[in-house]
Amino acid sequence: MVAQEARRLKLDQSAEFKTASENARKAAQKAGDDKKAGFKQQWEDFQNELLNQAFAAHIVQTQPVSEADARKTYDEMQAYYKGSEQIQLGEIMTPKKADAEQAVKDLKAKKPFADTARKYSADPAAKQNGGINSEYDALKDLEKAAPPVYAAVKDLKKGQFTATPVNGNGVYGVFYINDRRPMQIPAFDQVKAGITQNMMQQKLENAVGSLYQKATITPAK
Repeated sequence: MVAQEARRLKLDQSAEFKTASENARKAAQKAGDDKKAGFKQQWEDFQNELLNQAFAAHIVQTQPVSEADARKTYDEMQAYYKGSEQIQLGEIMTPKKADAEQAVKDLKAKKPFADTARKYSADPAAKQNGGINSEYDALKDLEKAAPPVYAAVKDLKKGQFTATPVNGNGVYGVFYINDRRPMQIPAFDQVKAGITQNMMQQKLENAVGSLYQKATITPAK
């Protein structure tokens, strides 16, 4: 679908496409790959991949993300997170309910969280970091991504933990609040590149999605 659209736009006539195609053909001939069985299909697949790349480059060129666009998204992000908090979680994850319950008992007995995580967590990383995540989670993000975890930790203060293990997909989790603070949004210049890249990726996905929506699919008889 994308390759067809690239041909319709005559992207296969561009100097860049022709050069890349010619260089690949010469390399294949030099290696003798063009004489091997299956080369015709491999070459067709390669051409389609080149066309996909050409289409992506076309979208980037014709629908650029301006700094104003990126700034608008940044301002919306700031407004969304305004007044919210972020937490640094400690996690003990185990498939065994008994281990999760014993971990809670140990924590209630004032045993250090890191030692408890190393003892009971099935996550290999917990053996190294004591179960403490290096990054902070925005509570608003956690609410959307993992509602049961959010519900269990949203009201906990620093140093507190979930008194009842959270069960999901056969895994039991004990969560600990290592730190809690107001949401911190990096300066625009620090995140501009990432925002721009994400917005450009979304434009590309929208363009491809639009092609499939316009396509007429004929059921097989």
